[in-house]
Amino acid sequence: MKKGSIKEKFLLWANKHELTREMLNNYGVRTVIFATVSFVISIAYGVYNLTLSVTQISIWYGVLAGYYILLAIMRGGVVFHHRKKRKAQKIGKVIENEKVKQIKKYRICGILLVIMTFALSIAVMEMISEHKTFEHAGLMIYVSATYTFYKVTVAIINIVKAKKQSDMTVQAIRNINMADAIVSILTLQTSMIHSFGADDGVRFADTLNGATGAVVCALVFALGIYMIVNSQRQLRIEIANKDNNALMEEAKAEEGQYDSSQGV
Repeated sequence: MKKGSIKEKFLLWANKHELTREMLNNYGVRTVIFATVSFVISIAYGVYNLTLSVTQISIWYGVLAGYYILLAIMRGGVVFHHRKKRKAQKIGKVIENEKVKQIKKYRICGILLVIMTFALSIAVMEMISEHKTFEHAGLMIYVSATYTFYKVTVAIINIVKAKKQSDMTVQAIRNINMADAIVSILTLQTSMIHSFGADDGVRFADTLNGATGAVVCALVFALGIYMIVNSQRQLRIEIANKDNNALMEEAKAEEGQYDSSQGV
């Protein structure tokens, strides 16, 4: 069977079903569906690290649990917003102030990214003071490296695509993924130093992890601040547009009343 025919059959099948059709044709829907998968994974990692932090009385695992829980909260907030919106659209319910709600969700994600910076800072301090690190057994380090480079590349591509989207929650998801990808660079570095570094290079490893950790924290913090500032700007624009629309409607109504009085 030819490759072209396989693709055609797949597209034909996908277009018969509402969800797969929307995934193929709607970038925003694809973003939310993949965010749902990431949301579930974040919860799983959060619960796992929280369990370890309690059983081992470990600050390190507690910080990691906090990081993944914050990721889950951000992704979950956007996912449930779209789920609620989808249900309303199915029953033909008019969604009021949808743009404003999107902007507020976007702003909350920015605030949580700023808060996440403090969790990351504690993690970096733990790396240096307690020589904590992320470990990958055997060949898994190469798998982790490949996945990290893929993750960063896709995050950069998608954050550029998301800029063209009017839906602020789609932009929020892509910014969250970008922050997660940035943090993955730090985890990969610590893993590689642990796997390939010399035993007497502890001071060098601490210096390098500290420097990279500081840059990662600064980038995530800057991304969070950007989202907060941008949300405020978008909110002002949206309010100004609503005020202008209200004035235009009022002017039309007055004009209609004037025409009616002239006709009489």
